[in-house]
Amino acid sequence: MYSTNYTYADSQIFDDTTFAEALKAGTSAIQTFRTALQQGRAVLTERFLESHNASEAVMQHAWLVDQVLRQAWKQVQWPDTQNVALVAVGGYGRGELHPHSDVDIMILLSSPATDELKRCIEQFIMFLWDIRLEVGHSARTLVDCMHEAANDITVITTLMESRLLVGPKNLYRDMQACVSRARVWPSRDFFAAKLQE
Repeated sequence: MYSTNYTYADSQIFDDTTFAEALKAGTSAIQTFRTALQQGRAVLTERFLESHNASEAVMQHAWLVDQVLRQAWKQVQWPDTQNVALVAVGGYGRGELHPHSDVDIMILLSSPATDELKRCIEQFIMFLWDIRLEVGHSARTLVDCMHEAANDITVITTLMESRLLVGPKNLYRDMQACVSRARVWPSRDFFAAKLQE
């Protein structure tokens, strides 16, 4: 599993204070988010054209999207913040995001979603599309994670390459334990399945 302590900071790409001020200024939230993404990506493009450092560019792009997602999460009035988390998965979970790649996320739930929580999830995903952030998303309980990971090598791979973005650390750690290779895919079986894949 990838560390949840993936850190990076660059106020030229995204500045929390400037962003908070823009939200308070009365401009629509959607426009404020779109502008932040556009400005951050413009900085990344300029830097890449100067340095041609692709590794740095994809890492910095992942960091920019991390900030945007964390801010977007705050736009929703989640009914129970102790039982829901936002997790980056797949390549994005590794902290790498190419310029035109989908942003793969999972909304992790401790138990099946109530109707209210389902509405919040829909609101969150719609907001991400409104700000022009193309996301690949799923919403899974811990039990869902365990069952789907046991049945599909691609699911376990994306969950192994994950990072907690927002939410309770203990919920994320429970997910890690549920899908650990020792529990779901022993190393020999995992390696054989990856070769076949």
